[in-house]
Amino acid sequence: MNISSILRNVAKFFIYLAVVSPLVLASSLFFPFINGKVLLFRISVELAFLFYILYLLQTKKLPNFKLLKNPIAIAVAVFCLVFLITSLTGISPHSSFWSNFERGEGAFQLLHYVFFFFLALSLFNTKVEWRRLLIFAVFISFLVSMYGLGQWIELQIRQPGETFKYVINTGGRTSGTLGNPSYLTGYLLFHFVFIVWLIFAAGVRKYFKWFLGFLLIFELGIFLTAKTLAAILGLTTGVLIIISLYALKIYKTSRAAYLGSFLIVIILGSLIYSFSQIDLYKRLQPRLWTWGSAVTGIVENPILGWGAESFPQPFDQYHNPNHYGGETWFDRTHNIFLEYLISGGIILLLAFLAIFFFYYKGLFQMERGWLWPAFLVVPLAYLIQGLTLFDVLPIYVALFLFLAFFIHYSESFSFDNQLKENDYDFNWSFIYYSMPFAAFVLFLLYFGNYLPLRKNQLLANALRAKNISEAIDRSKTVFAFYSPIGQQEAYESMGRNFVIFLEGVIREKTKIDPKNTAFLEIMKLNDTIYEEIKPGLVGVKDSYLNALWNWAAFRASGDPSYLNKSKTALDELLQIAPRRMEIILARFDIAQMENDNAKKEELLNLIDKIRPDALEKLGYQKISR
Repeated sequence: MNISSILRNVAKFFIYLAVVSPLVLASSLFFPFINGKVLLFRISVELAFLFYILYLLQTKKLPNFKLLKNPIAIAVAVFCLVFLITSLTGISPHSSFWSNFERGEGAFQLLHYVFFFFLALSLFNTKVEWRRLLIFAVFISFLVSMYGLGQWIELQIRQPGETFKYVINTGGRTSGTLGNPSYLTGYLLFHFVFIVWLIFAAGVRKYFKWFLGFLLIFELGIFLTAKTLAAILGLTTGVLIIISLYALKIYKTSRAAYLGSFLIVIILGSLIYSFSQIDLYKRLQPRLWTWGSAVTGIVENPILGWGAESFPQPFDQYHNPNHYGGETWFDRTHNIFLEYLISGGIILLLAFLAIFFFYYKGLFQMERGWLWPAFLVVPLAYLIQGLTLFDVLPIYVALFLFLAFFIHYSESFSFDNQLKENDYDFNWSFIYYSMPFAAFVLFLLYFGNYLPLRKNQLLANALRAKNISEAIDRSKTVFAFYSPIGQQEAYESMGRNFVIFLEGVIREKTKIDPKNTAFLEIMKLNDTIYEEIKPGLVGVKDSYLNALWNWAAFRASGDPSYLNKSKTALDELLQIAPRRMEIILARFDIAQMENDNAKKEELLNLIDKIRPDALEKLGYQKISR
């Protein structure tokens, strides 16, 4: 095998490895369902990029510009460019670019998704190459689904309240290795198309077709056990639209269209009724409140948005107090259309929708064979599910793999990038020209992967500390280690533990000496790290934690300086998020302790205005007003 073939095959190997990322579950890391996936995907794409560049330098070739000039490919590139620009013009460019451990997204990650798309588009050209890649992708989805089957079985046999013994699960529904049932359905949607193509058009052996048929039924079953109503409605709607289109095509009468519409209404109504026992409105209420905050934020910054990863700011600024008592800290809109609007304004949403405009334009220009309905249904189902979801790594990987495959499928796999005879000679100059690219990728591997991984490991280790002294020592190590991401989450996670420690001291009705060494270390960490992260904070969550930390420190030690810090911080936060019940009630506790009747009256009137039910529920109705 010649050097050019080796370089190209190594690049293809790393694309295969990137497809594995949804399967990864790293239980030793801070976020087991996310961090391992993100790191494997980034490293794989960066190495695939390096070896593809080496391949181009060795063969003295340029990428296939005919492929790159495809309207879908151009739309993807424009979407990425707009995402990057609006991230840099947002309220926190660092956060928008790097994201955090919990999400692992941001502009840096989106660049990897887009490079993954273009690398798959350029490296896999023939029908055979795509057949091999999609068989592998489907195999990975099978393993993801098998883990979901394990979750479903254990859900059936375990006792209520019993912990999971054999699998990791985040709730009462099937989520596979993805950590969220909605992520699982979004991921599987695109693999349904891959399976259908492999069965009907890929030229696989008959016995393998039977296995793929079984796999399709199996993954549909896992899809349903996830109980994601929006995904089920999306898939069902797509199928019913196909029925209507074919009825109209065959019978060519408006009656057929009316009949199809009637069937859609009946079946969707039946589905909604069948899910009625889950109290659909109650489940949607927090989404509706969140969307209200998002819309208000979009109106304020309609063109360029707030920047990726910046939704906590408008969410807190225009907070709906009805959230209080349930899940109250949202960092996503839970709607892909609102998410792109809040992140990058109208231009980012239009760039995103342009991808699907050109996709469906190309689809409707194709001959409508047996596979055409599958290509019609799945992106539509994805967009419908997106009404209550946001995109994450497994969905992005499946989406961009699907788009790259569709471009080749729509062109009948006519792009051939096989080596020509003169490509077999070794090109010594490519070593010289490859050095800058190799240095750049090594920098990305170190700065964008190793440093975050090490910070993540240190944080996970610190959270397993057995006593307060060990927690302090490990926290110092975490905070001292530099990484482009993780400092804010380290402060939040360790700070929450230290507040719990102080609250335990308060419950025991003991007092800490304000000059106690361990106590001073805890408070020094709070002051130092909070001041470090404060300029880049988005939303009020960590500032609220800082106020609680000082409030707990005052009650545990009696040192009035911590009371003043907490009071000042809460008053500042009320200017930013005046409708957040957590902040209002924390400030009320201080006013009550200080017998500040004027402040109590002001806060009680505010509570009466935004959450009149909260006074009685929280026991404040007895306070003189």
